[in-house]
Amino acid sequence: MIMIRYLLSILIVLCASYTFAQNAKIDSLKALLPKTQGADRVDLCRELAINMFGIDKQTSFDFAKEGLRLATDIGDSARMIKVAKTVTAILRRFEKYDSAIILGNYIEKIAHRNYFNSVDHGDILNGLAMNYIYLSQYDMAISYLQNARSAFEESDDLNGLFAVLNNIGLTYYKFQNPELALVYYKRSLKLSKSINNKSYADTLSLPINISLCYMALDSLKKARSIIQPILEKCPSKCSDNEFALALSGSAVIFYHSDSLQKAEKEFLRAYAFAKKINHHRFLFDAIIYLAKIYLKRGDLTSAEQFLMEGNTLTTQNHFDLEEMKVYKELIALFRARDEIRKLPFYQAKYIQLNDSIYNETKTNNLMHLHAEDREKEYKTQLAAQERTMQLKDEIISKQL
Repeated sequence: MIMIRYLLSILIVLCASYTFAQNAKIDSLKALLPKTQGADRVDLCRELAINMFGIDKQTSFDFAKEGLRLATDIGDSARMIKVAKTVTAILRRFEKYDSAIILGNYIEKIAHRNYFNSVDHGDILNGLAMNYIYLSQYDMAISYLQNARSAFEESDDLNGLFAVLNNIGLTYYKFQNPELALVYYKRSLKLSKSINNKSYADTLSLPINISLCYMALDSLKKARSIIQPILEKCPSKCSDNEFALALSGSAVIFYHSDSLQKAEKEFLRAYAFAKKINHHRFLFDAIIYLAKIYLKRGDLTSAEQFLMEGNTLTTQNHFDLEEMKVYKELIALFRARDEIRKLPFYQAKYIQLNDSIYNETKTNNLMHLHAEDREKEYKTQLAAQERTMQLKDEIISKQL
């Protein structure tokens, strides 16, 4: 007990020290604002936006917007792109994906017109793809991700390539293709190890996502063996997003292992944490699975409570995939209650979204894009082999 109290006191001191240091840095940056103008003020606003994000997202957004306005006023394209990338990242966190796409497309044209380096171009394209993933427009996401991948390969940016491969895996997982998702997740993980990525947060989501792929492929024991050690290290060694993902992933594995009591406990934790950090996508996940659990038990009152909350969330957000899943469980609820008159409304909504997300055109587009990607990889490997053969011939000719 004494040791626990000692450790807690150390943790409180460390957290307080970090918060004090962070606030001191922000105060010093704010003190510079009245003395700064032009390009320097743009950089200062962006720096304040980044440092304020974990403390006050709205103030962070205000600084980012001011920086973008100033960069536009002085006609500094390079700074416009730099600050706009920060603005779009904040817009994504606010779940304003349509606005992030509009701004992302605007700065992508500026980058293309002014021949900015491939890293900037890759970052913009990767950011655009993330918005399309959240909007469940997976063929659009893959198209942008493949272009981002080409940009990062051109500049030999392995960190950018690592992120893109991870996002390609995420896209295929969302499109219910865990086999293909696993291929890209493993490539991303291999690349992370090869570049000695020491940032725990950068690699944490990867094993969790790999675990979920194994779960989708019915390798539940393997899925649990991957995610459990990660969950034990959180939340002290992971961000809020990673902890929420780990909680949700663990709960899903329990659910598919028919451990409903453990799944319920984990999803209730995930539900509470998603509310705490105001992350609606993770909140949707918890609501949908809790409703599934209560429907299985015949606890229709609890199922309705969560589904009504989920139904309200659908009017506040733009998550087509999650919205579709809420409607699917509402249909199951009303069937269980024999409330036939309510079924057509939610059935129509479910069918509309299902057709929008998984229609034949989008499926064909994804398969076509994947085929193009495979062909490009084959040509790259072939060119590398030919170059190796040339080098060997040159060495042999010099030896003769």
